Amino acid sequence: MTYKVTIGGFKTKKQAKEFLSWYTNGGEQAFDDHLDCQDDMSSDDGCYVDVSRKGNKGRYYDEFDDGYYMEVQ
Repeated sequence: MTYKVTIGGFKTKKQAKEFLSWYTNGGEQAFDDHLDCQDDMSSDDGCYVDVSRKGNKGRYYDEFDDGYYMEVQ
């Protein structure tokens, strides 16, 4: 079974793309730090972007009219 988290509220598609870029270029490491501070979670629980995935544009994410989709490992 897999679970999803949707982050919404961006006013423009460009803002959503900037968040995606931030997350995959450094935010991912900061997120890992957040997990380590939780009592029942660790980085072993898997929150890394699956960059080997090929989405609908040939990148690690899918691009849609209303946003983007990526998967974590």
